[in-house]
Amino acid sequence: ASEQLMLVVPLCILTMIMLLFTWFKSWRVVGYLLWEIPFSALGGFLFLRLFGLNFSISAAAGGIVLVGVSFLTAMMLVAEWLHRGDIWLALKEKGKSILISSGVAIIGLVPAAFSHEIGSETAKPFAVMILGGLISSLVLSLFVLPAIISTHKEARK
Repeated sequence: ASEQLMLVVPLCILTMIMLLFTWFKSWRVVGYLLWEIPFSALGGFLFLRLFGLNFSISAAAGGIVLVGVSFLTAMMLVAEWLHRGDIWLALKEKGKSILISSGVAIIGLVPAAFSHEIGSETAKPFAVMILGGLISSLVLSLFVLPAIISTHKEARK
């Protein structure tokens, strides 16, 4: 399974990059969205460590889901930014939607992350990876990404 993941994960990321470019027609915008990968992975791995769990096939599958969900929340903000032309207006407009969509997923994963029942040995790493990553991705989407975009926009003026 780990050999298959070594092929599947890069192919998934490459496919997502190509799809993002076809949607946004800008490598710069794709670059902003790619910040989601290390930010969400950082939170996922940190939570695995905090919960005393090892990186496993289940956690890797959670990481794949995590990257997809993280991209979706960042895309909501970036699409609104491109539509409005101002990142802070976009954040004001879409911030609540991002918070609610991530918040619902975070709340829904809490029982699985803290479970000790039958089946938790596979479900727990999956849930913990996604939970930690969504929290760090939420921080990126609401605070860091707007700051990066506004800084780059100011540098172009």
